[in-house]
Amino acid sequence: MLIETKQMVPITRLQKELTKRVRELSDSGKAVYILKNNNMEAVLLSYDEYLKIY
Repeated sequence: MLIETKQMVPITRLQKELTKRVRELSDSGKAVYILKNNNMEAVLLSYDEYLKIY
């Protein structure tokens, strides 16, 4: 799986930009990949995408 670098965000930056990132996610539908200590830690995705999985 290829992940766009601009969709990856360190958790400390996400704390500052959460509202902005959620808006972008809502508009684009592209998931946000959350990094902790430069390692992939979590993925933030739209509710519609979540429902497709579960």
